[in-house]
Amino acid sequence: MAPLLKLPLSGPWLKGIREGSFLAASQIASKLGVTKAGYQRLERAERTQQISLANLKRCAEALDCDLVYGLVPKDRLPLSRRISDRLLDVALKARVTGLPCARVSGLVNRMYELMSDPEFRASQGWARMLPAY
Repeated sequence: MAPLLKLPLSGPWLKGIREGSFLAASQIASKLGVTKAGYQRLERAERTQQISLANLKRCAEALDCDLVYGLVPKDRLPLSRRISDRLLDVALKARVTGLPCARVSGLVNRMYELMSDPEFRASQGWARMLPAY
């Protein structure tokens, strides 16, 4: 079944959701306490990526929507993997530069102990353990 409202993966969302909900700009403007022209400026600001998060949140509320804002690493690695990779880099550099390797090594070992503990992983919302290096 085709979706009733097809929206792009990135903006403009405000106009698409408003029109998909069969609402006029003046109706949303009224909910926001601004003029129709004021609301249209907000739609334009969103389309040109100039809208503030605060204004986008206000518009989402007026459209009876939740604003979901997030960052996704380009490499798509879980945060825990990124942390472990960074710690491994530090440990390797410590070995080369003569820094107190035992400290860094202890930290890396403790990190892997925690990541091996199912209760700790569950408490962090991690589904599975990192692969061994």
